[in-house]
Amino acid sequence: MPSAFTPAPTESTAQNYVSAVNRVLEIARGDKSLHVSPTRDCGIPKRVGVTIENLAVSADEHGTWLGIIDPRIAVLLELQRAFGLRFEESAKLDARTAWQQAHTGWLNVIDGTKGGRKRRVPIVRDEQLAVLAQAAEAQGDDRSLIFGTMPYDDFRQECYRQTVRHGIRFHRERHAFAQQRYRDLVGLDCPVASGIDHGRAHHTWLSKQLGISLDAAKELDDTARDQIALELGHNRREVSNAYLG
Repeated sequence: MPSAFTPAPTESTAQNYVSAVNRVLEIARGDKSLHVSPTRDCGIPKRVGVTIENLAVSADEHGTWLGIIDPRIAVLLELQRAFGLRFEESAKLDARTAWQQAHTGWLNVIDGTKGGRKRRVPIVRDEQLAVLAQAAEAQGDDRSLIFGTMPYDDFRQECYRQTVRHGIRFHRERHAFAQQRYRDLVGLDCPVASGIDHGRAHHTWLSKQLGISLDAAKELDDTARDQIALELGHNRREVSNAYLG
């Protein structure tokens, strides 16, 4: 039990601890056949927090980041913003193959995914194609966007060493992706970007702006959140609350 001087971990922190345990098990066994579920096996509540802080990187700040960082790390930032990739997913992406397959209208996210869950992210904007072309060129003859034969852990450490020095947080690019996808799917901003409270207040705003019923607005919002959660590599709508408000 936590002592009087050590507060109990939050649900988010507790789930991160379990994720670390799963990673150790994966390394020790050499496979992913043994997995501890935070909710089922440990009884940790699901994370359902609704953010009130907009963590998305603005276009101007994103441009500044690209100008002060190593060019290949800049490509990782571009991929994360364009496709909602996690750091490991962007680093291990075979961008040459992805570029060759872009005509299918999908980016296949295969390597580095959380829990080994593969997914597809739709290619719906020309900017995404431009990012894939840039990434394929940056990759050169390497197997992925990791330099040559450098181990992933070494590459990650070098990337984070540079970004921490400049105050860059990779995950904020995923927030920008999620908010852009909400605009794509709904036609208006999500709560954290619009400044309208999550829930009924936002549904009412959507209803008025789009000229649809309140029920239709709620259904549109729910459907968008489901889709965005899947594109981010999650299976629950509630996860999108942390990105969209």
